[in-house]
Amino acid sequence: MRKRKGIPLKIIFTEQLRTRNDRITWFLENAEVRFLIQHTTTEVMIYKDTTIFLILTAQPLAIRIREPRVAASFQAHFDLLWKIAKKYS
Repeated sequence: MRKRKGIPLKIIFTEQLRTRNDRITWFLENAEVRFLIQHTTTEVMIYKDTTIFLILTAQPLAIRIREPRVAASFQAHFDLLWKIAKKYS
């Protein structure tokens, strides 16, 4: 749906997924992909005033926070990580 609507995406994958082209190419249309060395079972998504945490454990948990200040704070954190993440090539 995101690709069909032309919504851009920036995503940072763990470096371990760099060789998983089947997983990455699905995201590439209208998207920018970068990589960081990180070991986490948590994903964070930010869209407008909403922040969603996905904790990927045996019993997955999702936490949604609708608060512009929280989204802005996590967006600033993401922007910092984006600057140090390595580009996909």
